[in-house]
Amino acid sequence: HLARRLLGGRSASEEEEKKMIVKLKAECGQQYTSKLEVMYRDMQASDDIMRQYHAREDLQRDTACPVSLLDARLLQLGRAIARRAGTFASASGSFSASALHQPVDDTVRSPNDPNASDSPESPAFTTPLPSSSSASSSSSASSSSSASSSSSASSSSSASSSSSASSSSSSSSSSSASSFAPCPPSSSVWGCEVPQGRGEFEFSVRVITQGTWPVDAQTLISETQLLPSLLAEEATRFEAFYLGRHNGRVLRWNLAQGKASVRGQLLHSRHEFECTTLQMIFLLAFNFFPSTPVSVSDLLQPFFAVSSSLSRAELKRHLISLTTPRCKILLRASSGAGAANAAELKDSDTLTVNLSYTNKLRRVRVPLVAVPAAAGSGEAADAWATPHLEAQAGADVPSSVEQDRNYLVEAAIVRVMKTRRRMIHNDLLVEVTRHLAQRFRPSPALIKQRVEKLIEREFLERDAADRRMYNYLA
Repeated sequence: HLARRLLGGRSASEEEEKKMIVKLKAECGQQYTSKLEVMYRDMQASDDIMRQYHAREDLQRDTACPVSLLDARLLQLGRAIARRAGTFASASGSFSASALHQPVDDTVRSPNDPNASDSPESPAFTTPLPSSSSASSSSSASSSSSASSSSSASSSSSASSSSSASSSSSSSSSSSASSFAPCPPSSSVWGCEVPQGRGEFEFSVRVITQGTWPVDAQTLISETQLLPSLLAEEATRFEAFYLGRHNGRVLRWNLAQGKASVRGQLLHSRHEFECTTLQMIFLLAFNFFPSTPVSVSDLLQPFFAVSSSLSRAELKRHLISLTTPRCKILLRASSGAGAANAAELKDSDTLTVNLSYTNKLRRVRVPLVAVPAAAGSGEAADAWATPHLEAQAGADVPSSVEQDRNYLVEAAIVRVMKTRRRMIHNDLLVEVTRHLAQRFRPSPALIKQRVEKLIEREFLERDAADRRMYNYLA
């Protein structure tokens, strides 16, 4: 939890955090709190190196940005989709990058080393696309560090890097703001207007120590070419800067744990979507086909062309989170018989941008579909798609009984709503309690939570005119 607060900038008070570490050290000993102290040293060192990086980059920043490998693949896909449709639709929405935050190491020297960030020859168009990433670096030193960063142009993202002794690790990343809006008129690419200027954006890095921060090496996604062009080029510049001061280390990025804030200007509203790095990358991908439906299989193909080691289940988990009823930024249509399963994303399903999306809140948090603990890391059967039922009873009730009660409550809600079709919340509480009276007495909080789960899985929906009213869908 401390690692999440530090990397995500969510700590309420840094002084209170330090006081708690001092108390733990006095009670449990120095060895117990040594890793916590290293975390704070990493954060302080990160601030120093970022000041030096910004001071030099402000003088060297150019206006051209080479296209990333993923953007090139997405451009090809957009052209193919337009040819299949027989039309070249005008851009209805786009994403742009405004900030990138990257983690760095705690050893800092004067910023005099040249930054040799060579990029492959490619069309020099710049897309203000946001994204986030993480990085990790390894070296033969006796200690290691990793970092996280975020950047912004019209969106922002963050990443993390780590360095270690003959090993590497991953860390989390976060971003601040990106835009999902009509592209500014510039040069037209297959109908989507692609800005040509690099744009201004912020970039910060958090370097965290390998073996100290709780980072899962299995979640490491290190291919910076998965980032949009603007952020991929900035990641290359930072990598050259970092390695120029830490010889012998290998910097790797972890995109799986990043966070971003994507600014979307839709037909009727404008919002900032707080999401993960991979969700940001998916949203930005729709800049290349803003008004044309694209199948899940076609959308994922450019990602696997960049890296064959990506987990299809993990990518789908981030993608399906953008189609949930709670935050339906993307519209999903099933090509098979029957309605689309809310908990399963098929390769044949088609996605398109929900240009009519509205929300009372300007800043919307996009929840990530959870992976059940029992699912493991395998991809078989898309284990993430199975709804995870939380324990609801006290410590005196076995967990198996708690989960059975969750199923019973959901079944009772569905039976009642299937009969009544429309019900207000209080009436639903009474009916469900009456149906389950012979088994157990569910609490109102339990019933409300299961109603929310059924809404997420598209069994129910809230009435647009009265939020207390539920409509039956399935």
